[in-house]
Amino acid sequence: MYTTTVSSVTSPYTITGLTSASTYYIIVRARNTVGSGSSVNSAEVSQITPVAAPTALAATGGSTQINLSWTAAAGASSYKIFRGTVSGTYSQIASGVSATTYSDTTVTNGITYYYVVKSFNGADSASSSEVLAQSIAAFTISSVTSPLSTSLTVSWGSATGATSYDLKYGTAAGTYTTTLTGVTSPNTITGLIAGTTYYVQVVAKNAIGGGAIVNSAESSGATNMVPVISSIVNQSTDADVAKVVNFTLSDGNDILTCAGAMSGVSSNTALVANANIVFAGTMPNCTATITPTTGQTGTSTITLTASDTKNSASSAFVLTVLPCTVATIVWEVQPTAIAAGSAWATAPRVSLRKADNSLCTTNTSPVTLGVTTDTSLQQDAAVTGTAAVTPVAGYATFSAASMTRATTTGFTLAAYQNTIASLNSAAFNVTALAPSKVIFSQQPQTVNRTSNMIPNPTVRVTDTYGNYTTTGGVSITMSLQDNAEGATLGGTLTKTTDATGTAIWNNLTLNVVGSYFLSATPSATYAAVDSSIFSVIQIIQQNTVAVMEMLTGSLVHTGVNTNYPGAAISFGTNNIDGNTAYTWYVVATNTDNQASTVRLRSGTTNVASVSVPAGTTVPTLFPTTFLNTSVTTESVWSLRMEKGTTVLYSSKIIAAQTAANNTQMFIPLTSLDNSTVATPSASTTSVTHTVPNELNFPTYNWDATKIARIDSILLVATSRTNGGSSCVALFNKTLDTQIGSELCNTQATDSYVTMAISPTAMPATAELEVRMRASAGTAFVVKAGLLVRLVSIEKAIAIQRLAPATTALTASTDFVHQRAKSNISSFGTGTVKEYVSCRVKANTSGSGSFIYKNHGTNTSGIAGSTTVAASTNIFSTQSSYTTLEAGPVVTTDNNYQYMNYTHTSGSFALSHCLMETEVSY
Repeated sequence: MYTTTVSSVTSPYTITGLTSASTYYIIVRARNTVGSGSSVNSAEVSQITPVAAPTALAATGGSTQINLSWTAAAGASSYKIFRGTVSGTYSQIASGVSATTYSDTTVTNGITYYYVVKSFNGADSASSSEVLAQSIAAFTISSVTSPLSTSLTVSWGSATGATSYDLKYGTAAGTYTTTLTGVTSPNTITGLIAGTTYYVQVVAKNAIGGGAIVNSAESSGATNMVPVISSIVNQSTDADVAKVVNFTLSDGNDILTCAGAMSGVSSNTALVANANIVFAGTMPNCTATITPTTGQTGTSTITLTASDTKNSASSAFVLTVLPCTVATIVWEVQPTAIAAGSAWATAPRVSLRKADNSLCTTNTSPVTLGVTTDTSLQQDAAVTGTAAVTPVAGYATFSAASMTRATTTGFTLAAYQNTIASLNSAAFNVTALAPSKVIFSQQPQTVNRTSNMIPNPTVRVTDTYGNYTTTGGVSITMSLQDNAEGATLGGTLTKTTDATGTAIWNNLTLNVVGSYFLSATPSATYAAVDSSIFSVIQIIQQNTVAVMEMLTGSLVHTGVNTNYPGAAISFGTNNIDGNTAYTWYVVATNTDNQASTVRLRSGTTNVASVSVPAGTTVPTLFPTTFLNTSVTTESVWSLRMEKGTTVLYSSKIIAAQTAANNTQMFIPLTSLDNSTVATPSASTTSVTHTVPNELNFPTYNWDATKIARIDSILLVATSRTNGGSSCVALFNKTLDTQIGSELCNTQATDSYVTMAISPTAMPATAELEVRMRASAGTAFVVKAGLLVRLVSIEKAIAIQRLAPATTALTASTDFVHQRAKSNISSFGTGTVKEYVSCRVKANTSGSGSFIYKNHGTNTSGIAGSTTVAASTNIFSTQSSYTTLEAGPVVTTDNNYQYMNYTHTSGSFALSHCLMETEVSY
């Protein structure tokens, strides 16, 4: 069956549009058109159509081969490969290829090959389109090295046929995170991490035809480690002393020697030359020996650098070269005998030595010469002139030093620099010069009015420098200077020097309070000399003791902060001022679960506080001491209690001002806390309990002849049986005798008791103990510490200034001064005297009276007062003040005291009015 007819064709005829590799059957029909026409068919023939040529032929180069690929042709049973080195000219290199790929491994790298492929199915198809390619030779990475800690250098051999290279790398094998294109060998990769392994691969490429790519085998390398030097703290050394600095060196890649790897640079080469920094040791332990330039001091920054030929690291520190340290000072030239005030003919000299006894040439700290053995009579010898010098090249020379004080029994000197001292020098004498003047060797001192001047004023004959001479027989007369008060200098006024050149005035007196100086006038040869200024006073010393108990019973406080008035008592009458030491004793409990606070107040000011801990169920003694810096002498004292559930058993203040010759003792016996007296049997009347804490008074400068008062014994005790009693007493342990009366508590509840012991009951020397007892059938516990306070007083003086510095008086006014009660009972038993004194100057002539009054109980003024002492004076105009005095008046009461000045004419100036209460024992 024929499916297609092509008409009016001629021979030969090509049938197109057929399917390749298909069998077709063909006949030819010949015909004409004569008449009705006729036709004749030829015999049938068959023919198979040829196969199609392959399509999409591609060629890529590889390592010494070229790879071909194409798209299959329908009906092809195999393929034939044709190759040439010139385009369009080919020779067959393979047939019967059944696949659609082919690798040509017979190529020469670097030569361009041209390829076509034909399909075959009994006959060849037409040629495919032409392709070309060039193969690349295989190559390898020759090295991977680390020039620096952050880079790697990769080298590889040339690959024939390659026209460019790519470099890939990463930190995991087979995984490349970064590609560098168009690189050449060798290539350095930068920006890497020190001490890290990297994996690398090189890609060789060309772009001929379909191009060629050849990968090298993977290689790896690690970046170099940076040397590490330990940090070095700033260093110091003495001049001329090499400094050895220890440090550590490490390197992850290399084993380094310290001498080979290290170098040093000094910022101050005058102090430390670079060549003077020398290294030793083997990693990791290195030393740098740094030698300063001889005789140089100062600072330099030293930079130490380590290098492993690839990387380097540095460490810097400051080296301070100090003046050398002096270990000893050695005498080189000893001082010799000289005359007072003269320099040494051969100057004393010392050398400064280091610990190895070599000279310390760079130390420039001053060296001072001082007296170590003073055998002068005055005991005030010193090196004069230039006693301190700056050492030069290790030596201190005292060329301008001298001594003005004389001796015949030998001085010794020593040289000092800071805490270093030489040995004593050899002994030498200084000769006094000829006698030339007189001096006060003992100056007059402050003295009580009408008393002999003690120490006795003394004058000696001396040379120019005040060295004593043995000039006897010089008559010297003493006189009073600056005598505005009109005082009389009593005693023997003229004395003659003895064989030691000394004159002593042992009975000089002055009768008027004031400030003066004396003049000693020799009869011939020597000039008169004045003493220093001294005072004549009426007050010998001050000693005041005051005791104030602020409670008369226990004070219970709960919760809310509360002010309690306490006792409205002031210390103003007892000469208590801002230099007074106060001791405040509190006995209290606190049964609350929080601490409570007890505050001592002066007016509205809190001046001291005590914290009573929570759970203080036993009455406990809390002492605290403070100075009277926040209160005035007339302040009213009160208490403030805050928080807690507190019972206050005692709040006692003891204030004291004492003179140097008096003694006071505050002795707490804390061992009494919770001391228990056992319950005696019914047949026993009492039990004695000896407190183990003893008081030994001789160690406290105790003098029983001067005792003024003893107070007080303070305790908190509980009697366990109503009606019973518990008692405490002070005993002389040695004699086993009771001192004073015992003190007893008969309460069933906690209470405190105090007692005072008469001074006359105290022995001169005693070892004391406190004893307690309970009546039959009664037991008690002493819950708080015992306090024994004793004061030994020679003389107590209270002083009150009655007038301001200067007060003007006119004829129309009287001047009245009042002071508070003297309160002499607080001083104990003794002789009490009152004095008053004022200085007055008449500006115009007039008359007046200076009166000392005891006003009894009348405090409203001078009306009704009695004149105890009076002095009536008539004045004319004066250029200076006159001291007026009244007293002493012996008194035994606590009345208010007044001084009153009245006048009828003229005008006056009044100043420095004092009233003094003196109690002596």
